[in-house]
Amino acid sequence: WPLLVTQDQPLRVLLTNALRLAFAHPLNGAGVALLAALPIVGSILLPGFFLLTCTGAGTALLVQWGAWRIIRRYVNLEERITE
Repeated sequence: WPLLVTQDQPLRVLLTNALRLAFAHPLNGAGVALLAALPIVGSILLPGFFLLTCTGAGTALLVQWGAWRIIRRYVNLEERITE
């Protein structure tokens, strides 16, 4: 989903670009996946309220942050929304 907000392209092109980025940066992708697992593991240890409210938002924030570190290398300056 980070590519959806940075580029206005058809879904097929976005998915192709996402796969290319994933295979071009496998270590970064694995790191982001492990980082995204932290809120999920943390919510198991905390009360159920956190699972319902914080897990999805925390995971999305960490995935967005990690993916943007890779995407910003490839997006032109004029195509960027914010940095």
